[in-house]
Amino acid sequence: MNITKEARYLLDRYMLAFTRKIPISSRKDIVTELRSSIYDTLEGSYGDTLIEEPQMESLLNDLGAPGALAGSYNQDQRLIGSDIFPFFRMVVLIVWTVLSVIALIQIGMALTMGDPKGILMQFAQLFSSLTSSLGAMVIAFYLLQRFGKHIDWNKEIYEDWTIRDLPEIDRREPIKRWEQIVTICFTIIFIAVVNLFAHRIGIYYSIGEGYQFIPILKEGFYQILPVISVRWAFTAVVAAILLIHREERLGTSIFIIILSCVDIAIAAVFLKRGLDTFFDFEVLNEPAVEALNPLKALTPMFKGLVTALFILIIALTVYEIIKKIIEIVKYPAEV
Repeated sequence: MNITKEARYLLDRYMLAFTRKIPISSRKDIVTELRSSIYDTLEGSYGDTLIEEPQMESLLNDLGAPGALAGSYNQDQRLIGSDIFPFFRMVVLIVWTVLSVIALIQIGMALTMGDPKGILMQFAQLFSSLTSSLGAMVIAFYLLQRFGKHIDWNKEIYEDWTIRDLPEIDRREPIKRWEQIVTICFTIIFIAVVNLFAHRIGIYYSIGEGYQFIPILKEGFYQILPVISVRWAFTAVVAAILLIHREERLGTSIFIIILSCVDIAIAAVFLKRGLDTFFDFEVLNEPAVEALNPLKALTPMFKGLVTALFILIIALTVYEIIKKIIEIVKYPAEV
């Protein structure tokens, strides 16, 4: 059986939309079964004739919306009906993602502040939030279908579906090996330099024929440095995983989101505890540093720039988390 490039691409888009609605545990077998069934139907209807886009579109229209079709494969879902279950899964995913991101940020803040009791409390609250929200959503959807028996949920949810609503195939650039190798190398160098030479970071100025050094990092920075180092070590781990698999799988994407939450938590700790806890912004005001007198007036502005930098880091990281979550939803991948 021969299929044109356009027809095959249309089928791939349909299978992508269908895959999103199937549980991960049974996704591979079900997707393989459906694709095989479609090929059998095409062969039975058209034989050895070249399958073009109109024929493929006609068959897919007969199958109906991918979400509705996916519901028929979830017959083991008893409490929540198979017709409404894909929509239920989507709502649960959204709610759980929001709750998890918030909790991970709070856990990261407790971790960087060295508060083991706070970490345990945040994990307990996360578990409580996930279970209570799931219970509330189960009850809500159960009542919704219980008192709406006369409603055809597939028709209501997918009434306006057309073949043109199918998602596009993943157009993201493939993983480049050299980028991951560079990331691993520079991450290792960064961790080594910061940990071995952090005490050398400061202001050097000439005095007579020699040089004087004044450190700008305070004790608070050295207390949080191990957390920062571990966080960056995991950056190298992620790069190594991508280098091995040559693709970003679901587990890797989730791990990246967790690391991003830790980034937000670290930045939030810097802002919450005050930058003066970690950096000595008053170093320029030291009487001994006469050579830097012209820069003293810039101290408040410099502190404001560092504060703005941490706020920008938080904003950009939140954007990246949202972007990554959208990618996970748009492009279902293997675990």
